[in-house]
Amino acid sequence: MKKYIVIIWFILVVLSVSCSTNRDLTWHNANFTHATERTESLVRAINENRPREIYGYLTQDLRERIGEDAFVSNYQEDCTYPYLTPLYLFLAELTLPQRNDGLAVCTVASRLEGEEYTIPIRYENGDYYFFVFKDIVDGSYKDKFANKVVKWI
Repeated sequence: MKKYIVIIWFILVVLSVSCSTNRDLTWHNANFTHATERTESLVRAINENRPREIYGYLTQDLRERIGEDAFVSNYQEDCTYPYLTPLYLFLAELTLPQRNDGLAVCTVASRLEGEEYTIPIRYENGDYYFFVFKDIVDGSYKDKFANKVVKWI
């Protein structure tokens, strides 16, 4: 009788571990798909130069630092600098090692070959948001060309 109890106990343990692992995999697959869709939407907004839409993808921390209209104004000003190739991205890789954060790696077109642009991803308020364009949020984008002299050769 003890033998059967041990066997039943063992089967229950294996089933509970299996169900738990399967539930985690299901969660990860569903969220990975959703995170990929959100990231691709952000990349599309960047590629199509839509700062108002990009603002909605920023993390709460970044949105608390700047209002939407100020972000749009800074973004448009940043894009008007001469000799700045437009940012055009292709999503190359997405990792979600933890439930709350991840990293998107994008290939940058029209710049240096092999250049990558990494975008930290954060899960907050029930969705995925991105820690991107901090320089536009804090105004440091203006330092790119400050006191720079362009020499024509």
